[in-house]
Amino acid sequence: MANQERSENKIEQKPSLYDRLGGIYSIATVIDDLIDRVMTDARLNANPAVNEAHHKVPPAGFKYLVTEIRDARCVSLMST
Repeated sequence: MANQERSENKIEQKPSLYDRLGGIYSIATVIDDLIDRVMTDARLNANPAVNEAHHKVPPAGFKYLVTEIRDARCVSLMST
């Protein structure tokens, strides 16, 4: 019984994905590069719906929207 409790505690103490990725600044750096690449990718923009969505807001605004989606999901996951 004690061994089972110890193994359960080890699982609970595992760092979150957020922490394993290095926190907000590391994630922001990756997202910054990713969005710049996505916004200018000819293969993605060949789809009229994607192209339209990419050009409704400038890249900086799109990056902001991505962070808002992330925040909404985090809040949703934390409240369940």
